[in-house]
Amino acid sequence: MEHADTYVLGRDTNIGYVCFSSDTDVVQSVAGVFPVFFFLVAALVCLTTMTRMIDDQRTQIGIMKALGYSSSSIMLKYLIYSGSATLFGSIIGIGVGAFAFPAIVWFGYSIVYSFSSLVYTIDWSLSLGMIAANLLVMLLVTWYCCIKELK
Repeated sequence: MEHADTYVLGRDTNIGYVCFSSDTDVVQSVAGVFPVFFFLVAALVCLTTMTRMIDDQRTQIGIMKALGYSSSSIMLKYLIYSGSATLFGSIIGIGVGAFAFPAIVWFGYSIVYSFSSLVYTIDWSLSLGMIAANLLVMLLVTWYCCIKELK
């Protein structure tokens, strides 16, 4: 029997490791774009919804003004509506983003790779910061729509 050749492969030359590293980079780049995309879509939906709602209720706003309600009390109604929808939507979105999306991606890649069980972690400071940012932007959009209509 002839002398066998021996190859020692490091991590950067192992095809399985290189493919896994490439797949990880793809998931990481998508994960950087997804939140921004959803944030912009939510702002657009809020702007459209609040503009349409306030425009549709223009007669009701005029009646409330004629009955003596102040512009700030009328605006508060829409701000509470927008703020509560944003708060509940953000909480549900963080739950789905922290549990459902990772499970789907983990399942998809577990077909190709052999993984251990998935461990869920939530960055609470990032989550609370995103809730605050969403709330601020949506309340500003609602305030702008109300100011425009109340003039």
